[in-house]
Amino acid sequence: SLAVTLEGTDTWREAYFELPELKFTGVNQGPQAAARFTANNKIFFSRVRYGVLRPCDVTGFNPLAACKPVVNPAVSFSRGANGALTLSWPLSAADFVLEQTGTLVSPNWVGVLGTPAVGATAISVTLTPNAATFFRLRK
Repeated sequence: SLAVTLEGTDTWREAYFELPELKFTGVNQGPQAAARFTANNKIFFSRVRYGVLRPCDVTGFNPLAACKPVVNPAVSFSRGANGALTLSWPLSAADFVLEQTGTLVSPNWVGVLGTPAVGATAISVTLTPNAATFFRLRK
């Protein structure tokens, strides 16, 4: 999924992709160094940022990690017999915060009270809402 399409929005789209095992032969040769990419069709770039992950770097540090697009995790829920509501989301979204509000007209999002339970593959919170409540995950 390397394709990003401009669909009549009159705005530029951001794209992030990683090219595994790309060889930069001759790149470390002064300020004129460049990498060449080939493709079957035209590709237009207005701005390119690249970071090199060195094979000898055991930390796996990615200098462009902050540029990766946020993938919104899905929240699932289940209702218990006693009226309790359990909200769950993937463990891979551990850096997201669960928030709640009573209205979407003029929302006042606040963090959900309680300590999330961390399982093997998911994080969950069990609540007993006493009124209409809307929830979201925010990064």
